[in-house]
Amino acid sequence: MATGDAGNNAAKVRRQLQAIQYPYDATTAAQMLYKGSPASHLQELLRVLHYTLLDYSRFVAEQVQAADLDLYGRTDAKFVDGVFRFSREHLGYFPSLTSTQFLSPTQFRERKLIIIADLLGLVAKRHAEAQRAQRIKQTVWVPSHQKPAGRTPARQVQSPVEMTDHRKSTVPAWQSVNLGQTKPSRVVRHTPPAPTYRVTPLLATSPPDPPVESSIFDWDTPIEGASYKQVDTTVLKALPPPTPHWVESHFPETQPCDEDDIADDVYPRQLHVQPSTDPVRPPRPAPDVHDALAVLQATLCSKLDDILSLVSDKFAKLEDRLTVLEAKVEPRGSPNQEEQTPVKEPNALRTTSAVGAVYRWPPEPSAFRKV
Repeated sequence: MATGDAGNNAAKVRRQLQAIQYPYDATTAAQMLYKGSPASHLQELLRVLHYTLLDYSRFVAEQVQAADLDLYGRTDAKFVDGVFRFSREHLGYFPSLTSTQFLSPTQFRERKLIIIADLLGLVAKRHAEAQRAQRIKQTVWVPSHQKPAGRTPARQVQSPVEMTDHRKSTVPAWQSVNLGQTKPSRVVRHTPPAPTYRVTPLLATSPPDPPVESSIFDWDTPIEGASYKQVDTTVLKALPPPTPHWVESHFPETQPCDEDDIADDVYPRQLHVQPSTDPVRPPRPAPDVHDALAVLQATLCSKLDDILSLVSDKFAKLEDRLTVLEAKVEPRGSPNQEEQTPVKEPNALRTTSAVGAVYRWPPEPSAFRKV
């Protein structure tokens, strides 16, 4: 298995742990092998190897014991050496890491996942082969012409040779006469139900008129066993339909109201209950905010003036220092320009601008400096 996909290798280890019925959580074990801490990584690594070779399959454990590999009570290094030796000699698998590299808590984790996945697959395959061989070995073949003593089984087991001879001598019951051709499919025809006909008359006849029911309430119909007076039917007549002037004709005009009446209704002349008045609260003196603000403003202005004066002094000192430095620094030419030495003319008169210069003998070096 190639490296470069550790997540896929961890998922493969998880599936193989589930296939061999790992007694612990397979997902957690794969995560510990892939991204666990150093201590949990080594613990899970040794636990998986121990279960795979010694606890999962009785056939694999017997092969480990027959190989004279005592894996119980050994140190981690001795245990890993024994596992790698068994994989090389009996499983034909050569791990790509040494025992020291395999027990590294932080390195070669993807290589370890690949080795664990390969070992799990080989051990599962060896277990299946040994289990199949044991089943074949434990099978008892009984000839068909011999009946076992005692209880007769419901189905007698024949040897493979007898079964082959029996197939050659007899024709199977399922084989038809048409030499192995497929049996024609059964065709089921469904007959539709008989149609139902409805006879309608040639001439359409109108339905009979329903009987006219008499009204329940009739003024002319007397009620038996009741004494009543003559009712004025004009009272029950319906009102005429409304007209634009229907309201004015049926309802009298409202009388105009006077302002005095409205004033009397709103403001009664006498009050039997004295109205409640809010208690008069003494006025509170307003805080002298303006004075406090003026004091704060004066203090702030004085502080700002002090800061400004300090800053201006600092800048003045800085300018003085810069002036001194500029005076001390001599002008330099370009670094790429060669220095030109002045050409001295022989027998040239020496001139000086100094007034009252004193000449000494022997002359000092400063006397030969060009002015």
